[in-house]
Amino acid sequence: MQHALMQNNPPPLEVGATNFFNIRFYKRLFSEIEGELTLRQLQRYRLLQARKQMTKQDIVVALNVSADTALREVKVLLDKKLAKKSGAGKATVYVLT
Repeated sequence: MQHALMQNNPPPLEVGATNFFNIRFYKRLFSEIEGELTLRQLQRYRLLQARKQMTKQDIVVALNVSADTALREVKVLLDKKLAKKSGAGKATVYVLT
């Protein structure tokens, strides 16, 4: 059970110098919506979280994928309303919603 708790969260158990211990439950770092994404889509989502906004070319370079693949995966984030598209053509950027 401890492994299941630690899989996507910080360690919940703190042991003190006495005979007592504290258990802290942190907010889950892995949301339900993220559980519906493939590993590649999750990488794009987390990259977008870190950078706040990205262009198609940023995604291509950062993740070493083709432009078509980058757009296909970003479209899933757009469909799930996790990201939104701003601008047009080469000025298009993707931002978190």
